[in-house]
Amino acid sequence: MKKLILDSKAERVILLSGDRHISEFSAVQVDGLQYRLVDFTSSGLTHSYEQFTGEPNTKRIGEVVKEKSFGLLYFDFSEKTVQMEMRGVNNRLQQEYRLEFRP
Repeated sequence: MKKLILDSKAERVILLSGDRHISEFSAVQVDGLQYRLVDFTSSGLTHSYEQFTGEPNTKRIGEVVKEKSFGLLYFDFSEKTVQMEMRGVNNRLQQEYRLEFRP
């Protein structure tokens, strides 16, 4: 995936993944990119892995959310930012991460 992003010269890429029954943010600096590559893994509202006891991830930002949740992205094109949120039952904010794409 990293090679594809570099070879295509894609800019401001965010990886979105799911179906893990947990939610988390991860980021890595990729040689050749001017920004950290962020992965937003989102669970689903119908299934979660509440017995999750952890797994190593040195790239994780914040904590793993193991309750039912869903992800939201808010793009502000004038400010060149993306607000990423994990929300749970009753729209409760569980965790958030703001990404800036400045030159």
